[in-house]
Amino acid sequence: MQIRETELTVTLEDGLSVAGTFLQPPGDGPHPTAVVLCAGQLDRDGNVGKWPIVFGRPLAAALADHGVASYRFDRRGIGATPGQWKQGGFYQHRTDDAQVVRAIAARPDVASVGVVGFSEGAVNATWVSRHADVAAIVLVGCPATTGADGMIAWAEHPDAEIPALIRLLLRLLRRTPAQQLRRIADKIQQGHTRVFGFKLPQWFREFLLHDTRPDLAMVQVPMLAITGSKDIQVDPDDLDKIAQLSQGPVDVLRFPDLTHMLRRYPGSTPPPTREQLRRPVDPELLKEIAVWMAARLAVSENAG
Repeated sequence: MQIRETELTVTLEDGLSVAGTFLQPPGDGPHPTAVVLCAGQLDRDGNVGKWPIVFGRPLAAALADHGVASYRFDRRGIGATPGQWKQGGFYQHRTDDAQVVRAIAARPDVASVGVVGFSEGAVNATWVSRHADVAAIVLVGCPATTGADGMIAWAEHPDAEIPALIRLLLRLLRRTPAQQLRRIADKIQQGHTRVFGFKLPQWFREFLLHDTRPDLAMVQVPMLAITGSKDIQVDPDDLDKIAQLSQGPVDVLRFPDLTHMLRRYPGSTPPPTREQLRRPVDPELLKEIAVWMAARLAVSENAG
């Protein structure tokens, strides 16, 4: 039998039809299944506009090679899923994620269910693990801090890619990027929704103030946390905090030379993001995720 890839729609509680791709490995089911959660405005394959991370499809293939089915989907207002992304917020998106996971878990051709989250999707996965029937989670590039503190740390990094126009504006204001982010976070904390007259998206406001640590401390299912040693968006040292916070079995992996774009680069400084994206996602990373998830879901399935 061959790998089977089909378009599958999931209906949320408010009637929204979420479009996604269900990939099943060879053989009769039901199969252990991983639901893939991407970040922000990334589509089911981890792409947005001219920034093709191309994470979803190769991950699905790696999972299938190890006997695990997968479901990856377009979030509200992204890709083939209708709705307005900007009208939803960070908490709306993670609620949607949990409903998708519950719908997939209820299918008769699905055995146990795991979640693989990338970046903001990893942040959501920590909460989803308590609000859906999840047997294991993988967090790829997950911070253990507030969104604001994580972004400030990124802005202070010498290799942070900050657009030239933003740098010029901040130079005129005599502020560093980190100082401006602190001002924005303080204004949001005080209830403001605008900066320089522009309304900040609800997702950004909510994410900036959200602290991942309480949800990490509530995770009870097996968890694998992976952050690249060259990730400047997420501090690799947060892996130590994740290991301390989790109540369940946890494995942490500081992946050598991996950036937040999921590519590996030896040497001191990775190239700019656009150049990184010309290469594929690191295959060893995909294998690591697939092998770990297959083992944990098999244990869960046997226990059930």
